[in-house]
Parts: sequence; C-alpha cells; structure tokens
Amino acid sequence: MASEALEAIPDTDEVRRLIERAASLRAELEQWVAAPPTPEQRDELLRSVLAIHVGTLQVARIARHEVSS
Repeated sequence: MASEALEAIPDTDEVRRLIERAASLRAELEQWVAAPPTPEQRDELLRSVLAIHVGTLQVARIARHEVSS
C-alpha cells in the first residue's frame, strides 16, 4: 500500500529511498517462505514497515503543502 502511495508522490530522494526500502522488505518477506523468521526478524520487519508508512505520510504531507502553496 505504501509503495502505491509513494508512486503518486512527486519524485524526491526520500521518496526513492522509501520505495527502495519497501522493495527490499518485500524481497525479505518472500524469503520467509523457505526459511521462517525469528521473532526478532519479524519485529524488525514490522518496525521497518511502520517506518515506511510514517515516511510515506510525511512526504505526502510535504507534497500536498507544496502543491497548495
């Protein structure tokens, strides 16, 4: 969901970083099919996903502000 939202936001270094991080997490998650994660790995992935969502909200807010100015 965050990846789709990020695609709609004007391109910036932060947007590209968030998109790349989301893709990396997606790849990590796909590996869990073959090797289930440890509880620590699950916790870290969850924290990373939450950070991506927070970052997405922040860049979206900035983009909306720039458009309305």
